[in-house]
Amino acid sequence: MLRHIVLLSLFCIQLGNSYSPDVLACDDDNVRDNAFKYGRDQHVLCVMAASDDPQGQAIYQELESRLAKHKQYLNIDLALAHVDDPSVNWKARYGIPSAPPSSPVVVLAGYHKAEDRSFYIKHWEPKPEMEELDALLQSPTRKLLPFSLAKNYAALIYVPAAEPNEKIQSTLQEAVETWNTSYPMPVDLFQVDRNDASEAVLLSFLGVRPGQGDWAGIVFGRGKAMQPPLDTEELTVESVHTQLAVLETACTCLRTAADYGVDIPMLWPPEADEQLITLFSVAGDEDLLDTSPASVSGEVVLQSTPFAAIFYTFGALVLLVLTAAAVVFVRSKTRG
Repeated sequence: MLRHIVLLSLFCIQLGNSYSPDVLACDDDNVRDNAFKYGRDQHVLCVMAASDDPQGQAIYQELESRLAKHKQYLNIDLALAHVDDPSVNWKARYGIPSAPPSSPVVVLAGYHKAEDRSFYIKHWEPKPEMEELDALLQSPTRKLLPFSLAKNYAALIYVPAAEPNEKIQSTLQEAVETWNTSYPMPVDLFQVDRNDASEAVLLSFLGVRPGQGDWAGIVFGRGKAMQPPLDTEELTVESVHTQLAVLETACTCLRTAADYGVDIPMLWPPEADEQLITLFSVAGDEDLLDTSPASVSGEVVLQSTPFAAIFYTFGALVLLVLTAAAVVFVRSKTRG
């Protein structure tokens, strides 16, 4: 029994070593650069129809043909689901509670890889028309985002309300200006018109609802929308900087860039990757947390969980208890 306890304590200490910063750093990546190293979240465009409905099959074939040339650069997969198939898990696969009440219908469902969760984005009955499909693939904002994100630190997306809050707008502008004057990589600011039909997919994906107030959020990597979005009701320059500063923290093997958000459904052209500038290439080994606006303002940025300290502490406590027990045992034997 004593042998097993000693082995357990030594294992915990060794586990603490395995969670040392060198291992957790995962090649010393920061969150921003790490987001460019792995595949994007793959969403699904699903044609939902009865198994004996020829229109559903025809819609699927039409969409398959029109999306074929974009498949390599688009993070949307095409699927066909039969509404009369009892084996379909509608909630898990498409983020809807059950089969649609009418069909055929085409549903765009998002997928959050880190959380293994699907969610509803938008639908068309019976199918998206040509201009709607074009808007699904691309929009003015999503056309510019890949090149902006490849060269800049991140992008701020601002969606004004029907009656914009001038304070929120000026705060975002000030946050971007002050960040860009003191940080080695700039932040880009995009303003999206919520009434622009071509941006409907982006707005639905971001969760911007009709009648909602001003919305703002951060996008980084290959179009990853950071979660949660910025709190516009309590928005300050410092709160924007604090959330931006998360992207420069060390990416760990237990918490990678994928855990910070979901990738926007959009085309990512190879030309954007050719223009990629890494934060590491700009800043090198410099401790950016000491110079970022968030650090200067005294705000706290997210840090990884100190797993090494947990395991070291547990292992050391076990060994300490065993040592004390051994001393007491030896003294009792000596006296006896």
